[in-house]
Amino acid sequence: MAKTNFQSIDEYIAACPEETHERLQEIREAIKTLAPDAKKRSVIRLRRSS
Repeated sequence: MAKTNFQSIDEYIAACPEETHERLQEIREAIKTLAPDAKKRSVIRLRRSS
């Protein structure tokens, strides 16, 4: 079963396929730029496909 209880965005990205890391970081930076006042949730529940 794939892990779904990631404690951070970094942990989620690290669990994704290596070839997606750069793009995921780009998306993360775009969100920070477009929504600088947005707050991260303390629990991140993201699903990744196996």
